[in-house]
Amino acid sequence: MEDKNMEILKTDIENLAANKKMLYKMTQESSKSISKLDDEELDKSHPVDAYLQYKDVNSKGNPVTLLSILSDGTVYTAQSVTLQESFFKIVELMEDEPFSVIFTQGTAKSGRQFIDCELDCT
Repeated sequence: MEDKNMEILKTDIENLAANKKMLYKMTQESSKSISKLDDEELDKSHPVDAYLQYKDVNSKGNPVTLLSILSDGTVYTAQSVTLQESFFKIVELMEDEPFSVIFTQGTAKSGRQFIDCELDCT
């Protein structure tokens, strides 16, 4: 099932190669793009049940690095380097402890909206 263009970079899913349904869910199933989150999903705690960072090829044939986060049965996917950097700083800090993230929205100096994440410390 694994696409020859796809390369798994980081994951907390054990035996992912043997878990084809999870691999499909995290990489192929219709998911919510983090960049298009509804307002009600921003500034809300999302427990991280699993994550998968992988390289793939987009529809234009260009390589992209994507991060998929499984939270309460919903897969959120991001291409944002900033969000991925923030997320993996949290993963490193939390080590093997369960945690939740909060997706936040900001405005770049260029005026463009972007989504980031932070650790839910409540």
